[in-house]
Amino acid sequence: MSKCDIKCEWLDRNELIINPDGQVIPCCFFANNMYVSSLFGFPQSYEPQHPFPREYSLVDYPRVAAETTEDHILAQYIEHRDDLNVNNDTLENILDHKWFHDLYDSWDDSDKLSPICKRNCSK
Repeated sequence: MSKCDIKCEWLDRNELIINPDGQVIPCCFFANNMYVSSLFGFPQSYEPQHPFPREYSLVDYPRVAAETTEDHILAQYIEHRDDLNVNNDTLENILDHKWFHDLYDSWDDSDKLSPICKRNCSK
């Protein structure tokens, strides 16, 4: 257990996500937030890039996008997304990328902890 009481079920199961576009993502919680952020143009802007289908009206996507802009761990992922893509590097190198180390280290520092991890993986 980390100092911030984070228990990552995905890491415990040795699982991760590789999106169809090649992005290597640690879990579905990060994948979902990255998808929502991309709909709002993060990090360039915070406005929807296209109209949302009706089913999206059930979720407060603008709030999620706003929270995403305050998540420095997610922002670092987006900054390094080309490096974290299996079309550009090996899975082994990606998993050894500084971003993954920073993610794991953040679980021991509440000032660096991603809101995604805190909200979904706190014990």
